[in-house]
Amino acid sequence: MTYHLTADMLRSKNACEKQVMMFESEWPNGMPLDESVVPRIVDLKLSVNWFAENFLKPAAWDEYKRAKDTAWYEYYRVIATTLAEYERAKAAAWNEYERAKATAAIRIYREQEGK
Repeated sequence: MTYHLTADMLRSKNACEKQVMMFESEWPNGMPLDESVVPRIVDLKLSVNWFAENFLKPAAWDEYKRAKDTAWYEYYRVIATTLAEYERAKAAAWNEYERAKATAAIRIYREQEGK
């Protein structure tokens, strides 16, 4: 069985009209509810949480929340690693900048004094 989500279904749950208009522009005859649409949903920045809050029943919401929490923790794990790498690179670049300033100041002072 193929499941579809329509603009009328979104409006019946009082969805944000701006999001409904984007949705309707992309899928005028409704959107198939399968993984093929996920990249476009992300590109359009459609509110997946709003959909989940308004269309999932309590048990399904709990399952969604667990999946979302797992993805959230993975996101932060990657971000933490990236930030640590950034901080190391930033510290190295700053040290190089400080060395260059010190070297220039000493060299220019010596040239100024003729030594």
